[in-house]
Amino acid sequence: PYTSGDLDQIALQKWLSLWQNSMEAWFDWKRTGRPTFVQPGPGNINNNQVPVRLMYPGIEQSVNADNYNTAIGRMGADNINTRVWWDQQ
Repeated sequence: PYTSGDLDQIALQKWLSLWQNSMEAWFDWKRTGRPTFVQPGPGNINNNQVPVRLMYPGIEQSVNADNYNTAIGRMGADNINTRVWWDQQ
């Protein structure tokens, strides 16, 4: 069986292997909470926070306003710092 340290090492290697596909690495990190060392880069303009979700596309507000407003009402503001239900903290 794997230990927590083993899983951390596997997650780190996977994260490193995905350097050319940053979105997949980000989604995997958000899903698992591993690796634990992820820090915002030096050019971060989000109050030194790692974004925790993607925003809805702008067209969603005009094309699907009722469902957009329902979703926003349930989870909070439509910004990159509003946590989603599946987010590992």
